[in-house]
Amino acid sequence: MPFLNLPGWDMYYEEHGKGPRNIVAIHGNLASTRWWRYLWPYVQQEYRVIAMDLRGCGQSSRVSEGYQISQFAKDIDVLAQALQLEQFHLLGHSMGGQIALAYTIAYPHKVQTLTLLDSIPAGGLDLSDEGRQVFGKLQQDKEFLRQAILSCVPYVENQDFVTELWEDAFGCAPEIYFRNPETMHETVLLGEAEKLTTPTLLLHGREDSIIPVAAMQETIRAMSRARVAFLENCGHSPFIEKPHTAAGIYFQFLEDHNCKEGK
Repeated sequence: MPFLNLPGWDMYYEEHGKGPRNIVAIHGNLASTRWWRYLWPYVQQEYRVIAMDLRGCGQSSRVSEGYQISQFAKDIDVLAQALQLEQFHLLGHSMGGQIALAYTIAYPHKVQTLTLLDSIPAGGLDLSDEGRQVFGKLQQDKEFLRQAILSCVPYVENQDFVTELWEDAFGCAPEIYFRNPETMHETVLLGEAEKLTTPTLLLHGREDSIIPVAAMQETIRAMSRARVAFLENCGHSPFIEKPHTAAGIYFQFLEDHNCKEGK
């Protein structure tokens, strides 16, 4: 899989599928492209999915700067320009949803559809001093981190895969644990989200304990044009826990948009 050599760091990304319609997938905090593994078998032949490792995550470089939602959004655009993607469908999970929303607000002409998968709310992450202490403990206590990863995928039986997710999280740059929570907290996009006209899908696990459905109600009201779908018996990670159902909903949403656009 390729790397994009950038000033000061290297961005790792993967491509799955060779179709003419492009999807860019953005993972969440303490994660990597590995979180999309169960999506790959469902990628339909007319699509090409490009998944990037955010700076400090996965196989991308551990750099000391750039851990802001606005910079992550710029990183998406660097990748899009390098791959000559004039327009594409944007898919973001958890913190990746917040980044995807920020990107769409900044570059609305480039995003054909936006899908927020168990996303950080448009009003930002509710982060208390206790929450900051939790993120600190996640970095210091590997078993505590494992339990946190398990809570993100409560309906997954493949414990070997959970171990891989856990090892990826433990290998993230230190800034991921300290700066990312702060930027998720400080980034408030609710006003801009209300004005967004990009076709949007809000897809959320009904039993998500990380971003509970109740925490998304303000976002759902603000993004009143969006299609909303909840997955039963599913936690924070639909494309891992319920990949068949999640992929069905997602690709149907894309096809409905394509039909409206006459493509």
